[in-house]
Amino acid sequence: MKVFTAFLEKASIQNIESYNNERFIYSGEKINDSQAEVEGKIMNTQGEETKITYLLHRVGGEWKVYDLVVSGIGFVGNYRSQFSRLIRQSSYEGLLRVMREKLESRKR
Repeated sequence: MKVFTAFLEKASIQNIESYNNERFIYSGEKINDSQAEVEGKIMNTQGEETKITYLLHRVGGEWKVYDLVVSGIGFVGNYRSQFSRLIRQSSYEGLLRVMREKLESRKR
């Protein structure tokens, strides 16, 4: 489980750090009991907009992000399909090996 957590954290941080001088513009939120969506857009320096939605759930009184949807593509679903494909092509151990290799290459 630590490999999955580290891999997803690194991937998320890399995606966020790839933005430079962009602004997040809040559009609104929808809250339904223990689920919420925070919508907005990222505007780059050329004025181009990218829609972004944070999906959250309440855990122990705190809101936690469980997925990030950028331009209609969710991180969770995207990684789920990639992981499933790697497991089908190789094995669960093969997936872990690939993830460890990617983590090591990002450290350099």
